[in-house]
Amino acid sequence: MAAHQFFTERKNLHVGSSVKLPSAEGEHIRKSLRMQPGDKIVLFNGLRKYDAQLTMVTKDTVLAEITENRAEEEPVARQQLTLIQSLVRAANFELVIQKATELGVDNIIPLQTEFSQIKLERMETKQARWEKIALEACKQSERTTIPQVYPAMDFAELHSKEVLSEFDLALFLAVPREIVSKIDTVKPISSYIEQLQQARHIALLVGPEGGFSPTEHQLARKWGLPFVSMGENVLKAETAGIAATAFVQLLRS
Repeated sequence: MAAHQFFTERKNLHVGSSVKLPSAEGEHIRKSLRMQPGDKIVLFNGLRKYDAQLTMVTKDTVLAEITENRAEEEPVARQQLTLIQSLVRAANFELVIQKATELGVDNIIPLQTEFSQIKLERMETKQARWEKIALEACKQSERTTIPQVYPAMDFAELHSKEVLSEFDLALFLAVPREIVSKIDTVKPISSYIEQLQQARHIALLVGPEGGFSPTEHQLARKWGLPFVSMGENVLKAETAGIAATAFVQLLRS
C-alpha cells in the first residue's frame, strides 16, 4: 500500500530534518487515519518529495523525520498550460480545479464573464478554498508541484492587464454555434494539434453555462483568438474545461 502524502511549506529539508505538520494535516493523520509514531508517510513541498517517518502524534503536535529524498526537484516543464475558466456554480468550479490539478495544469485563472453564474464577491475566501482544493488534489494525484490559482478577473482585464500576451497560443472554447455562425469560423481543437505540441505556454479560455456573450465574442475576435470546439456535443462549462485540459495534457505527455 502506497504511503499517504502530506504537504509542508518548509523548503530547506534534508535527511534528518524534523518537520511539524500543519494542524489540518496533523488532525487528518491522528483522527482520520489513526496513524502512530513509526508509520511511514511522504512529504512534499511543491518542489520535491521526501520519505518520512512519524515521530510524534499528539493532540497538539504531529512530527515527522525525513528519512530519504524521494524525488529530485522537478525540472521546469517544457510547456506550461493555463486554464482560464469562467466562473460557474461553486461545486462545479471546485470540480474543475480538482480535476485540472489531477491532470497536471500549471495555472488556473477564474474568469468573470457576462453570463457567469457567480459574482466577484468574497473572493479572498473563495480563493483560499480553491487553493486548498488544488493542494488536496495534488496529494491525491501524487503531484509534486502545486498549480497557481490566480485571483479572479473579469473578461476585459485579460486584455487591459496584458494577460494574453504571456501565451504563445490561446484558444477560445465553448462558443455557442448560433453566435459563432454570425461572426467567425469554429475549428475543432484537434486541428491545432501541431501548434499545441510546439507552443511553450498555452491558454485555454472556457466560457460559462450560457457561453460567452456577443460582446466577449467580438473582443476575442478583435484580439485574434482562434475559436475552437470540443466536438458536436454541447458540453457543460465544467466538462469543457476538464476535457480540453485532458486533451492538451495528452499531447504534452
